[in-house]
Amino acid sequence: MANEEHLKKLREGVQSWNKWRESNPSVKPNLNNAKLTSLNFSSADLSMSDLVGARLSGARLNLVKLNRANLAYADLHETDLCEADISEAVLGMANLNLAKLSKAVLIGARFGMASLCEADLSGANLSRAKFNQAKLIRADLSNANLGCADLSGANLSGANLSGTNLDGAKLISADLSSANFSRANFSGANLSSANFDGSNLSGANFISSNLSKMRSLGTNFTGANLTGAYLENWKIDSGTILDNIICEYFYYREGHRYPEIGFCDLNEFIKICKYRLNIGLNYVFRDFTPEIGRTIRMSEEKENTNQTNSGVVNDFRRNLNITGGNFIINGAGALSLGDISGTLANTINQLPSTSEPGKPGIKELLEQLKIAIESESNLSDEDKADALEHVQTLAEVGQKPQEVAVRKPAKVAIQALKGIFSSLPDLAKLAETGKTLIPLISHIFGL
Repeated sequence: MANEEHLKKLREGVQSWNKWRESNPSVKPNLNNAKLTSLNFSSADLSMSDLVGARLSGARLNLVKLNRANLAYADLHETDLCEADISEAVLGMANLNLAKLSKAVLIGARFGMASLCEADLSGANLSRAKFNQAKLIRADLSNANLGCADLSGANLSGANLSGTNLDGAKLISADLSSANFSRANFSGANLSSANFDGSNLSGANFISSNLSKMRSLGTNFTGANLTGAYLENWKIDSGTILDNIICEYFYYREGHRYPEIGFCDLNEFIKICKYRLNIGLNYVFRDFTPEIGRTIRMSEEKENTNQTNSGVVNDFRRNLNITGGNFIINGAGALSLGDISGTLANTINQLPSTSEPGKPGIKELLEQLKIAIESESNLSDEDKADALEHVQTLAEVGQKPQEVAVRKPAKVAIQALKGIFSSLPDLAKLAETGKTLIPLISHIFGL
């Protein structure tokens, strides 16, 4: 039970309470099972307090100090804890449904089996926090920091974790279905046996993460980076969206890399996944071997050779069939160089103009590059179209050039442009323009 003297002092008001805490630093307040519902304790120092089973629903605890406090079994339903310091606190079995914890500091806090359904944890610092078996259904964790946090067995179905950092986190056997993880960072995370069915993982970073036994049925991986991921018994289906996935290499079994040396060809990873799905294998890397990968690669190369010999070149990256000077998309009609240029112009126009007079931004640099490509007499229409496609990629990711997720597609596009420009005569105007513009564009993308 609560210490009556401590309760009385707290009810005198925050100012009086904080002064008493300063005068008695060795005292650990006993507010066990206290009824403090709907009261205002904003900015109070409740650090190291015993609040086990305390009833704090609807209370105002924003900016409060609760570091190292024991809030196990406490009722914090709809409580305002915005910007509170709750680091290393114990909240096991606590009720935090609909609680407001945006921008709170919860480093190392323990939420084992707690309920945080529909809670607002946006922008909170939850690094090293433990959420084992916790319920975070439809919670908002957007832009939160969950680096090295443990969410094993937790239920985050329907939650919003867009832009969230989960670097090195553990999500073993967690329910992450129908959640939004767009642009989330899972680098080095352990997602073994997690359920991502129906979730949005577009633009997510899975570099060197463990996706073994992970379910991803109907999941959207558009633009995700799976380079170096461990994928043994990773399960997908025909509804899994794999568009524009980046994967330079992967591990199909522990310690077994594909390819053994070097890197995957452009879209090779996607082709392997789709080939395996087409023959009825949802576990696309079960019993996978390098020989299987090489066979798929050789069949693609043979198909490309046959198409080239027939006068048609197939560009898998954009799904364009190129014949002469016209560009046909899926047989739907001709796409002229002017059409490609017009699409690019519209995309560039949507980029923000530079805010610094005399210093061109991404919009101005891409406009200059577009004009230089179109006016270069040493480039064929086919090469111009290819170059403009790469500029289109830069324009598409140029809205947020400093985000980690866009660096890889930007780097690929820039390298491709360098390759095109290197074939030009030394005195070609585009060669000179490229030497000036490419480093500036690379700098904007942090490359």
